[in-house]
Amino acid sequence: MEDCILNLQKAVQLTDDGHPYKPIYLGHLGLSQRTRFDHLGQLTDLEDSIFKLATKQFSLPRQGSNKATYLANLGISQQARFKRLGELIDIEDCISNLHRAVQFTNGGRPDNAACLR
Repeated sequence: MEDCILNLQKAVQLTDDGHPYKPIYLGHLGLSQRTRFDHLGQLTDLEDSIFKLATKQFSLPRQGSNKATYLANLGISQQARFKRLGELIDIEDCISNLHRAVQFTNGGRPDNAACLR
């Protein structure tokens, strides 16, 4: 996991802001940091995860095919921080992002269930 995160950090640093893969690298980095948080419980990993996922979702097109997935991942990280810290704003942001994720799905997509859970 450490190597994964280090390599993704390098990819983010070495990729220009306008490059189409930079949001993908940010998203993978955020998810990797949340996974490390799940295993080690270090709050900085979760904070970094939320920052990376939030940054990524703002760099996506308004109607991108993966927008729902990224918003759902952001919401799940915010839910984890709420469980850890109990801050109401985190669960409010979580609900908001999951609601937005549902709006970006259409009826036949398999990611609907993940957003609705």
